Amino acid sequence: MDLNSHPVAIKFILHKEDIPEGINKIQDKIRHCEMVQKASRGNSFYSTSEEQLCKGGSSAIGLEDVPEKNCKWRVLL
Repeated sequence: MDLNSHPVAIKFILHKEDIPEGINKIQDKIRHCEMVQKASRGNSFYSTSEEQLCKGGSSAIGLEDVPEKNCKWRVLL
């Protein structure tokens, strides 16, 4: 593949002590899509829901519940 950026993977970690050595917490509160762009440029970091500026983005990956203002439809399976 002729990619213009690096593929991005997200790993969910339950315990802070399981964060790999040398991986620092992101300093800025930014949107999830911006975090993905930053990672695609070769940056490695971790974040919690506190650093996720866009609550819709963080809820899309399961970090928190979908904000009510973003709920138009609910699908229960």
